[in-house]
Amino acid sequence: MLFPGFSAEIQKHRATFTAVKKRLRDLNIPYSMAYLALRIVDGDSSKFSNSPAEAVNWLDSKYMLHARLKDALTDNAKLWDKVDDLENRSRRTNLRIVGLPETISARDLLTICESEIPEALGLNYLCTVERAHRVGPPKTSASTNGRSPNSPNANRPRQVIVKYLNYAEKAALLKAYKQGNKEVRVRGHRVLIFGDYSAEITRRRRTFALICSYLFKEQIRFSLLYPAILRISFPNGETGTFADPEEADKALRSNHISLKSLPALTFPDKDRSTAVGKRGSASGGRSSPPAKQLRPPPETSTNIG
Repeated sequence: MLFPGFSAEIQKHRATFTAVKKRLRDLNIPYSMAYLALRIVDGDSSKFSNSPAEAVNWLDSKYMLHARLKDALTDNAKLWDKVDDLENRSRRTNLRIVGLPETISARDLLTICESEIPEALGLNYLCTVERAHRVGPPKTSASTNGRSPNSPNANRPRQVIVKYLNYAEKAALLKAYKQGNKEVRVRGHRVLIFGDYSAEITRRRRTFALICSYLFKEQIRFSLLYPAILRISFPNGETGTFADPEEADKALRSNHISLKSLPALTFPDKDRSTAVGKRGSASGGRSSPPAKQLRPPPETSTNIG
């Protein structure tokens, strides 16, 4: 024999390789992961060179660690979804009001939300308000709340969040606002009224802002449903629902000749990481969950246009 002892060394490694390969089949590990594990075994063979059983035990420990990590990240994603759902349910009786000047006192805010806004919307009854407050710290002459002093939004008043006692009253106010054909003015100021959502849902809905502005400009009826689904009533009578603004844009251009002249739209990155949206997954991160994973509160639609 040219190389004494070489045959025995080959037989030992072959036995280790065979044992590891059998264990991979027993664990039903995909080929890509199996190949990686075998490469690791080959590189770390000094740690378990005594027997094939030592290699199998090492593989089992690595597999269990991977499985536990995957389960933990899956549970973390489910908990984030549950927290986001609970936050949106806690906001179901809230409205956001934009345009009320900073000079209005906190006491007057309650009066406006209880009686003046319902009256401006054509509702002949008072609403019961639990609380009303502005978002963010009060503005001072030396502060613009993080905005540039030269920004057109630097002097924009802070939004007001109103929590109504009765969900039906809040829903009636929002419905009257959406169905109204004229702007709403309170004490001489034009106000805008929106639903109140969590930061994650707000981010997902904001991805539709660009295409919604084009639909409004073209006078095409549409609705932005909860949590972030765009429903479009096309000019030919058809109706489509889209969870992705790019898919809605493609449908407009490909199926309706009259809309092919729309300028090209550039959409923001829908899967960008945020403090709310950066959640764990088996791959180290995950994008926003599909709309169907979030259970909607009783308010199921937001009609626009």
